[in-house]
Amino acid sequence: MLQTPHTPEKDAAFVSRIRRYDSTEWASPQVTPTSGERLVAARALGLTPSPPRSRNPSPPSQQRQSPALVWAAVALGLLVRHACSLHPYSGERDPPRYGDYEAHRHWMEITHHLPVKQWYAYDTEYWGLDYPPLMAYIERILGALSHAYDPASVSLNTSRGYEESHHRAFMRFTVLIIDALVAVSAFVALACKLEATTKRRSLLIALCVLAPAPILVDHGHFQYNCLPLGLTLWSALFIDDRPYLASLLFTLALHSKQTALYYAPAVFCELLGRNLEAKKIICLGAVVLMTSLLLWLPLIKEGVALQALRRCFPVARGVFEDKVGNAWYAAQVFLRARDRLDQSSLIKVAALLTAVCSFAPCLLRCRRVARGQDRSLANILRSLHVSALAFFLFSYHVHEKGVLVPLYPLLPLSLAERDYAAAFSLLSAFTLLPLLHYEGLALAYGAAVALYVFAWYERRPRRAFAAFACLVPLHFMPLVVPPPARYPDLYPALVALLGAAGFGLAYAAVALHELKPWRRGKLD
Repeated sequence: MLQTPHTPEKDAAFVSRIRRYDSTEWASPQVTPTSGERLVAARALGLTPSPPRSRNPSPPSQQRQSPALVWAAVALGLLVRHACSLHPYSGERDPPRYGDYEAHRHWMEITHHLPVKQWYAYDTEYWGLDYPPLMAYIERILGALSHAYDPASVSLNTSRGYEESHHRAFMRFTVLIIDALVAVSAFVALACKLEATTKRRSLLIALCVLAPAPILVDHGHFQYNCLPLGLTLWSALFIDDRPYLASLLFTLALHSKQTALYYAPAVFCELLGRNLEAKKIICLGAVVLMTSLLLWLPLIKEGVALQALRRCFPVARGVFEDKVGNAWYAAQVFLRARDRLDQSSLIKVAALLTAVCSFAPCLLRCRRVARGQDRSLANILRSLHVSALAFFLFSYHVHEKGVLVPLYPLLPLSLAERDYAAAFSLLSAFTLLPLLHYEGLALAYGAAVALYVFAWYERRPRRAFAAFACLVPLHFMPLVVPPPARYPDLYPALVALLGAAGFGLAYAAVALHELKPWRRGKLD
């Protein structure tokens, strides 16, 4: 079949249509697409007819791509998570407060034995419940299962520090199941959406599920970050074509852990840019408000909603906790910012910096999305990443484990942004090293990092590996050169400051990338 010959006018019209569909590197006015690229994209947009079907079709074995590699990548990720769970957890055999493992076990018994009215008020000096309502309801379900499995494990007031091996296996299994059902499944869905071939999908899934930091925090240290962060990834998947479902999923994420708020500017701007009609905006708001109302209704009925809200946002704990690789810790080391400013001033400055640094790139994206540009799933994930990174660097009361929030939406972009994604993932794990070493997870850290590096065997991000190699000596220096007596925390402080510098550079890179929409090249 004869094709209509290309002319400069038709090429200009074609480039204009491509730019409206989605901004890409080769669609800029400075780059001329090749004839092959023109033909493939034109067929996708319906500008030229598809080629006739071949008389000798490929055999069925080549037409259908086997999902075995995908399942193998998922199985590998779950196996590594289980292996990490065999290592010590937060606060193991460390009375009187133990750690996050004990906190979640204690919340199970609180929600199982006590009425809703006492959930957020019971013994707040020990491990008071300080998660949003959805996580409290999940803790209640897990508490009922734990009571059926081993009543002594959630025996209120008599089970503090309960560390029996069979119940430890139960606790670890709950994290593994939630991770598999929510976060790992989200990685699989995103990989199938972002990549076209089974080989690339399986490689991307492997890079997502083998990222060291999520494994070490959730399955080593012990937390349930996989729930809110996985729900956010599912929300990102539906933002473009199912905005109401996306709103529902993100609202659930917000009510399972408050750190999902890091994504709020990006989700708000992405949804707004796609739904500017008044009716759609009202419907989206109704979904968020009704979902939130249903989740808070039991607390509102008991008159403890404000008490729960104060527990979820503990401003009295300070601008950061321990040694965090963010701007506030660096400001404390070099400028003594926390000592010079009172708490009220710190909260205002942190709120202003966070709002400006998170909303600025997201609002620019909202404007482009409203014009029909940059609507791809990859750009949604980039927007989530830059918003969360701004929160991690500048917001009030940040933990070192909060680095998982900007990391999660970046992982599905590992093949698209090789050096940047690999460097950010390795740096995230590196900043957790002092915590992991203290909890006896140094061996698990080394194994997880080595396995992640090996997963890049085909497409090595050489610049990322070279940068991480510069940090390797710092892993062993505390063993060779003890810190001076005057500065016992010298090495943890160095780790945090290096992390702050690296994450600051990362934010500058992604923010400039969003602030200059005509430069759509890769971040690496």
